[in-house]
Amino acid sequence: MEIVEILKYTLPALIVFFTAYLLIRSFIRNDQKRRNQEIILQNQKTITPIRLQAYERVTLLLERISL
Repeated sequence: MEIVEILKYTLPALIVFFTAYLLIRSFIRNDQKRRNQEIILQNQKTITPIRLQAYERVTLLLERISL
């Protein structure tokens, strides 16, 4: 009978804990994915103009070499 009394309190507590754990883990994963996407977008905003300048320099160099 004592085990049943213990289970009355521990089983619901474990279910609540497990549910909260899953929700928090899901929230953290989604937040991490969102941050990674923001970082990638920011890097693209920075890298794209620099990459374009590099291509322009290469084309100018190739034009000068071909002359």
